[in-house]
Amino acid sequence: MATVIETATDLYLKHGLKKANIIAFHNLQTAPEPTESDFWLHVINAITSLDIFGTAEVDYTQHIN
Repeated sequence: MATVIETATDLYLKHGLKKANIIAFHNLQTAPEPTESDFWLHVINAITSLDIFGTAEVDYTQHIN
């Protein structure tokens, strides 16, 4: 299974922000297990980070004022 960052980057580059989030959110809602739901929630956060910061690897504490 791919990592969160690999999955987020792949979805974001192939589909753009809006469609990538829709795909990830659908997978979150239909995930059969809590661990899979957790994975897709992290993917959604990484997609958002890619769009805002240009990278999925962000230390959020550096951006809080």
